[in-house]
Parts: sequence; structure tokens; C-alpha cells
Amino acid sequence: TEIDSGDTTTSSAEPREDIKSNYNDLKTALASRRLNTHVSPQDYQHSTPPSPVRYICDYTLNKFTRWLRILGIDATLETEAEEKERTTTGGNIALFDHCKRERRTLLTTSYKLLLRKDCPPGAYLLDPKSTSSLEQALPRLLITHGVKLMPCQFLTRCVVCNGNIVPVLDDNEKRSVFQENGAPPDLLDSKEDMEVFRCDG
Repeated sequence: TEIDSGDTTTSSAEPREDIKSNYNDLKTALASRRLNTHVSPQDYQHSTPPSPVRYICDYTLNKFTRWLRILGIDATLETEAEEKERTTTGGNIALFDHCKRERRTLLTTSYKLLLRKDCPPGAYLLDPKSTSSLEQALPRLLITHGVKLMPCQFLTRCVVCNGNIVPVLDDNEKRSVFQENGAPPDLLDSKEDMEVFRCDG
């Protein structure tokens, strides 16, 4: 009886009118703000964009690490010494310390690492059965971590050491790069203005 009473109907209608009124006031205020203030697309973005994902791969993922570096992604590799320590001792794992110290996401082919309670959060397991399985895993990994590939960043990292690839502008430095890498004599004596790059690592 109380639910069907006129008083109940009136009381339930009043909050609806208040909500509608508040909504209209909000629309008016926002419209006025848009007219008086120029809003750029950047204003809708977070003031501090998220840091790009940085990876550390276990020693079995040498080739996969190189693929990431070719794409311009910061990816370091577990050292041979760290790998030996990890597989021969059951104590502290240097790979975990390296991961936490540099705030990197761990990529591994070992499910046993993921079972350890000291394994860094967010570690990602890859199936190393074949090259094709890693090729399929690569786009899934990037999508999972929201990595957006940018062609301008391709080939900007050294595939050997993960250092940055930087341009060499000085002619003497260019000649030094040629000599260090065993360039043929005709290239050393060339007067052609060539673009030369080197790793800063």
C-alpha cells in the first residue's frame, strides 16, 4: 500500500527532477568552458605518460632479444655468468636482482622461475620450441604490454649490446669507424659523403 501511495510517487519523482536539473547545469558549465578555453588533444592525456616497457630476457632468448632491439625496444639479456649461477645454485638469483634493480619485465622460457616466490611480478613465459612459436609470441607480447611500434625507432638499438645507434658526423670519426670494422681501402679513401652510424655502448 505504501509503495502505491501518492506520497511515494511524489518523493521518487523529486530526486529524478534534481538529477535532471544537475545534469543540465553540468552540460551548461562544460559548454561554457569549451567556449572560453582552448583545449588541445594533449589536455586529455595524462600529464606524465607511462614509461616504455623495458625487458630482460633469460639466456635462452638470445635471438628473441635481438628481435626486440631491432624494433627499437630496450631489451637486455641475462649474462652467461648469471645463467650458470641460476642453473647450478638454488639460492639468490642474479637475474631477479637485475630485473628489480633496473625495473624491467622478465621474459623467460622456464616455468620453474615463475614458480619461485621471489620471482618479479609481471614475468612473462615464452615457449621456445621453435622459431615460428617465438615469431607468433612476439606480437602477443607487444599487444599484452601495450607496446606501440614506431618505424622511426627501428634499428636505433645495437643488437649486440642494446646500446643506442647514433650518427657519426666528424670525418675523422667516420674513418675510425671504417678502420675498426675492417672496411676496404677504397672505402677509407672515398670522398663520398656517407651517413655513418655507431653504437654508443
